[in-house]
Amino acid sequence: MSGKKASGAPRNKEQQEHIESDERPRIGVFVCHCGENIAGVVDVKAVADFASTLPNVEFSTDYLFMCSKQGVELIQRAVREHGLNRTVVASCSHEQHWPTFAKAISDLGLNPHMHTQVNIREWCSWVTEDKEAATKKAKRMVAAGVARAAQKEPVGTQKIPLTKRSMVIGAGVAGLRAAMDLAELGIPVVLVEKEASIGGHMTMLNKTFPTDECPMCTVSPLLNGVMAHPNIEVLTLSEVTKVEGTIGNFTVEVTTRPRYVHDNCTSCGRCAEVCPVEVRNEWDQGFGMRKAVYKPFPQALPSVFTVDMKHCIDCGSCVIACPVNAIDFSMKKEKRTFEVGTIVVATGYEEYDPTEISSYHYEHPDIITQLQMERMLAPTTLTKGKIVRPSDGQVPRTVVVVQCVGSRNDQVGNEYCTGVCCMYGIKNAGIIKEHLPETEVYFCYIDIRTPGLHYEEYYKRAQKKGIRFIRGRPATLTPDPTTGKIRVEVEDTLTRTPMYIEADLVV
Repeated sequence: MSGKKASGAPRNKEQQEHIESDERPRIGVFVCHCGENIAGVVDVKAVADFASTLPNVEFSTDYLFMCSKQGVELIQRAVREHGLNRTVVASCSHEQHWPTFAKAISDLGLNPHMHTQVNIREWCSWVTEDKEAATKKAKRMVAAGVARAAQKEPVGTQKIPLTKRSMVIGAGVAGLRAAMDLAELGIPVVLVEKEASIGGHMTMLNKTFPTDECPMCTVSPLLNGVMAHPNIEVLTLSEVTKVEGTIGNFTVEVTTRPRYVHDNCTSCGRCAEVCPVEVRNEWDQGFGMRKAVYKPFPQALPSVFTVDMKHCIDCGSCVIACPVNAIDFSMKKEKRTFEVGTIVVATGYEEYDPTEISSYHYEHPDIITQLQMERMLAPTTLTKGKIVRPSDGQVPRTVVVVQCVGSRNDQVGNEYCTGVCCMYGIKNAGIIKEHLPETEVYFCYIDIRTPGLHYEEYYKRAQKKGIRFIRGRPATLTPDPTTGKIRVEVEDTLTRTPMYIEADLVV
């Protein structure tokens, strides 16, 4: 441990009590080795010696682990002995260790905001290979931290009045859970959902991993509980269009599109029976049909039909058929303003559109996404739960599941792993194999990632079912119009074997 001490004798108790009244900055600098994380690249002793020469620095030193008990005690001892009223620790990130050192000086009666954290690990030693360059950079960062510390003023803590109401944006399973938990705490909730019904993607699924449970059996109690809860106001066909204010007191404008059906709708379905217009159901991912007046799915909540004016031909059949006169084409868009104290954003996800990967020919009817596979497996769709080729309705004898489409891919700009697709793909591959034991199922992947409880066991069960796992992402999916097959070109990187699979269906 090296460094510079303050000139003169340590302050006595009476002097210590007046530290904060001393307007002149008296700064202590503490440079951490972080084992070899920092000291392996940065000359920490040179940085500490350099800091001792900076204006307003009364004490400077280095230590092996500043975040340890001994490191914290070193800071507190230096504050007492040298009358420090500001501290600078050069170590790890602000998010990781500012609270540790702020509490250390706060315990001595100093304002915690008089501590400054300088990150010479993530921002210096971990990203700079050359030791001389890293040391120079660390010195500049410490100098900047000292200059910042000299300008600091004590920050107080305030209590502000807040509006006891919350808004949750998005009514998928996450938004529903958040709304219910808040409501159960006695907090009124405004739940905003842009679709005609609540539940989100969870309601579209056929089964969930790793237990293969029915998703609707899981989410239905939550759907009904939210709709019936006295503390929750549900706004469907609605979007947030303006937010003003600050934490504790927000003013939020919500715009609601007209449903053209009043809440007295009994969901009898007579309007849909007489409607002459039939279009593909978006909720069914194109594997089901709906009318221009519709409910997305049988259990949809609110249990009220919606008129799709984009496809409505204004024939009036639904108006005549409705026994309670619920259909009203004069309904207009509405704007409402809500005062809320907190906003929970639970807007969910959108499935990646593979169209931009031209070599995968997603426009071909027999190349589908996992969410489309979910709807194919559902008993209420056009396929009635049977696995078929969309192009001709025939049972596929070879199915290839392709993972990491659009993720871990620099070319499309998504370098991250989605974190869910391995298990999601394994689940559907396993269901395909269970439904069609004689069908060959190939599973192409970059890496299998099974981080959750019972996930690895679920993966191993899929292997035992006879699914062939190939470590490699296909280069091309080429439809052959003469055979009706899709030629999958992939290399198994474990065996370094090029493979060409003639698939009937690609997921």
